[in-house]
Amino acid sequence: MPKRLLLAPAFVLAASCMPNSAGVSPPSDGIFFPTAASLTPDGDHLAVASSNFDLAYSNGTVLLLDLDRVETELVSGCPEEGCEPVEESQFVLEAETVRTGSFASFLETAPEGSRMYLTVRGDTSLTYLDMDPSADEGRKLTCFDREDPPRSRKCDSKHRVTSGLSADPYAITIKRQSYPHDTGGETVVDWIFVSHLTSGQVSVFEAEVNPLDRDLPPRPVLEDESFPLGVTAVELHPLTSGTFYAATRNSRSLHTFSFATDPLNFDGSTRIALGRTIPIDVLGDGHDSRDLVFSTDGNMAFVSNRSPNSLVLVDTSLDANGWPRNRTVGAVELDAGPSLLTVWSPPGWDTEWIYATCYNMDRVYVIDPVLRMAVDVILTGNGPHTLITDTERLLGYLVNFIESTISVVDLDPASTSFNDVRATIGIPEKVRSND
Repeated sequence: MPKRLLLAPAFVLAASCMPNSAGVSPPSDGIFFPTAASLTPDGDHLAVASSNFDLAYSNGTVLLLDLDRVETELVSGCPEEGCEPVEESQFVLEAETVRTGSFASFLETAPEGSRMYLTVRGDTSLTYLDMDPSADEGRKLTCFDREDPPRSRKCDSKHRVTSGLSADPYAITIKRQSYPHDTGGETVVDWIFVSHLTSGQVSVFEAEVNPLDRDLPPRPVLEDESFPLGVTAVELHPLTSGTFYAATRNSRSLHTFSFATDPLNFDGSTRIALGRTIPIDVLGDGHDSRDLVFSTDGNMAFVSNRSPNSLVLVDTSLDANGWPRNRTVGAVELDAGPSLLTVWSPPGWDTEWIYATCYNMDRVYVIDPVLRMAVDVILTGNGPHTLITDTERLLGYLVNFIESTISVVDLDPASTSFNDVRATIGIPEKVRSND
């Protein structure tokens, strides 16, 4: 069935304007309009969220790809020019596929844990999934009672947190923090920050990590509406304990804020305090920022912007007083539709690269932040959106939204095929316009 090409992943089209195949179950072994992916906590699988963007099915899904099989049975046997696309079903752990709401946006794995979080716009939820690689078949990936999985494998209401969450949840950032007890021991909490695409809101959830035996869902503690419309990214400055940066689609600046809470009274003390703004003054306009990432050492921040299409470089190193300098220092031209950014520093290498997907032009730019220029361009499948890096296998998994595939990229700088697409998981779908 040909798929309708609708909009780039700003994902702004209302579900009510589109047909909904409410009675058609989604495939458990296929990818359809994928929007997000993440390595599972054990690093052995890639969790891929299919958004069901054309509403051809009753639900979206999250499935698991076996990465050892991808590496040994696919990539290692590819010729120098790469492999022809292959069906994804042969690498999918079909018994583990779960059904979610439609219009998934971001998928993020909690640090050093077994839990993954998914923002879903269709049911306005923060959905959480638990991963246990040692569990029996059909119980490894769950968003329901592991001991009694429903036949539909649809996420239950406990795992779909909707309270305290406004429309269009989008990007996810997780900050783990420990709070010592006076009597010894400590409480470990994941603070989950969720941005919203069509408002100036950032929502904050508290997820108990230790003790884990209570298995509680994340709890909403704060909704802050202080930001310009269209918050696309929230990131913690790596060199600070609590300074965050936010990028938006309707501001010519980055916005900083601090997050504070009293460990004895989360409900009464959790708050966001806005800090200074950082003008994106190296661009003629600069109001449409799509993503924000930091360098590994925290001395630089990188922002993808569509007005004009560019990667903006921000000096975030600390001055003599320990404050971030927060000044824009340059920009690198990109092709149309810059979307999400990925920082890649291979193990054992001092070099770092920024990978910038250009959704409208089917390519990924590789930026050297020291040279402040593009050093490579990767030609991709149709609609590249997000790149997930795998330090164990030195591979990248590029989610191609429009054609519903995953491109496998060689990320080993010592390889003769460095930055080449080695294989494509999924047969590219032909798309047609919606008119």
